[in-house]
Amino acid sequence: MQLVIDKIKLNQSINILKEELKAKSGGLFDKVYVSAKSTAFTAAVGFTYLINTGTAVTVTLPSAVTNAAIVFKDSAGTAATNNITINRADSATIDGATSQTISSNYGSMKLISDGTNWFIT
Repeated sequence: MQLVIDKIKLNQSINILKEELKAKSGGLFDKVYVSAKSTAFTAAVGFTYLINTGTAVTVTLPSAVTNAAIVFKDSAGTAATNNITINRADSATIDGATSQTISSNYGSMKLISDGTNWFIT
């Protein structure tokens, strides 16, 4: 019974987070990837990823496209130990670098693109 209640509370929290992201972004972040990622993956434009950092996770960005945005969030609160490394695609840079790292617990990173490179906001 407690497991069912905990699952319901988790789903309610996720729905609240989705609505807050939509409201604060003017609808830009309508797509929220709610299943926490815990292994290497390639991100898609317009998504917010909740990353479960039970282990270090490596993310590859998609190619830079104009007016694109992606958000990454350490949902487990262990990024200080298990970093989230975000790697560029192609020759695009991320604030001038080939990669960026989320290394603080519950840290997050929002990236936007001008069509050539990615920038942290």
